[in-house]
Amino acid sequence: MLLVGAGCRTAPNFLDGSLVDVYNLQFDETRIRLYDSELSIEYVDNLTATGMVALRLTAQNTPKLKSKERYDLIKTGNIGRGEGYESPFPELDSGHIRLDRFGRKADDKITGNFRAIFITPEDDKLTVSGGFTAELEIVEHL
Repeated sequence: MLLVGAGCRTAPNFLDGSLVDVYNLQFDETRIRLYDSELSIEYVDNLTATGMVALRLTAQNTPKLKSKERYDLIKTGNIGRGEGYESPFPELDSGHIRLDRFGRKADDKITGNFRAIFITPEDDKLTVSGGFTAELEIVEHL
């Protein structure tokens, strides 16, 4: 397991930006899961018994999802927090995710990065960017 904290840009898994200064985005591991409907990149804080998701980035799972492509988060995805946090992120203004390496088989190594801008009710902009690398977990539909 790779242990990294928010704001650490030297590791492949990182979160950075002004959103990190306002929200607790500490995480211990990054996991990447493929569901029937979406690809989910999760920055997980394992200090809790349930492993709370500090930040979750999703992209619609379509046949067009592939390596070396950039996807608009407003059109094809979302970014938010897992359950258990007191305050959600502000409204997403813009953002993208880039998959540098992507495969659809269990244990395929997935790498990429993202950037997003949020607008607070006071019209302030908060940014977050991050990098991710992890082996893909396939989550079967029940």
